[in-house]
Amino acid sequence: MNTAVVTKSGAGNWLQNLRWLIRRELWEHRAIYLAPGVLSAIVVILTLLEVLRVVTVNVSGVNVEGPPDELVRGGARLMVYAAFAVPFAMIAAFVSLYYALDALYADRRDRSLLFWKSLPISDLETVAAKLVIAAVVVPGIAVAISIVTQLFAFAGTSIGLATRGLPFGFLWTHIPLISNVTFLLYMLIAMSLWYLPIWAWCLLVSAWARRAPFLWAIAPIAAVWFVDYQVFGTHRIGQLLLTRLAGVFQSATNISGEIVGAGGAFANVDFVRLSDLITPARLFASGQLWGGIAVAAGLVAATVWVRRYREAN
Repeated sequence: MNTAVVTKSGAGNWLQNLRWLIRRELWEHRAIYLAPGVLSAIVVILTLLEVLRVVTVNVSGVNVEGPPDELVRGGARLMVYAAFAVPFAMIAAFVSLYYALDALYADRRDRSLLFWKSLPISDLETVAAKLVIAAVVVPGIAVAISIVTQLFAFAGTSIGLATRGLPFGFLWTHIPLISNVTFLLYMLIAMSLWYLPIWAWCLLVSAWARRAPFLWAIAPIAAVWFVDYQVFGTHRIGQLLLTRLAGVFQSATNISGEIVGAGGAFANVDFVRLSDLITPARLFASGQLWGGIAVAAGLVAATVWVRRYREAN
């Protein structure tokens, strides 16, 4: 392993060390990009198989009814966003969870912690790099692969639509790709900030637990929730957890409400604009967002302390 690029920590070299540490994590944890890559391959293959099925069927009698604007309504565009974003978001969440719980625990398990402590890299730099991987790099790679997958899927689907009498560029003109990409990038920023305390908590457990970090990450939270619900008869802890897990969608977007339509009839919504979906002013004015960031900072400080003073074994 080439460690020549690692330099003494300082204001001028902190970012250089952080970049090197991130590269190291990507080298050692291939699931970060392999997992969304496999999902992308599956989506593309299924799309191509569907296109082949459509092309081989006699479609001479098929009549596509209705004008193009009625065939792809605003709600259907929103469904396209979800269809491509949700599976990759789920994969990214799973990979980030596994990575954050194993990142510092693995260093102690295989004794590589002793090697990394011998390098001129601070514990803060190490923890910060791992937090950036879990909160930004993993979902960022998933978003990038989902965008590429969408382009391939649209190209294949366009072939299928062309066999049914629609222009090849139908999807490209009626589903705004630029708005779609903008929405995904916005949600990447929003979710990276919103879930910071979750990944910071996982890193703290990873640095502290001697075994079974996943159990130690879940058990204290479950115990507090149980006491709050069974002993005090309240739902404050459960509501707090629910807000941290799903509250980003209420603060960062306006997907719920009039855009969804009565009864969740997505496809019946006449038109959906990007400005209807994102609410950055409400997101960055949210006390829950900044409160979570403050909690994450405290957890990172605790993680650095544990890594610095806890025994390597």
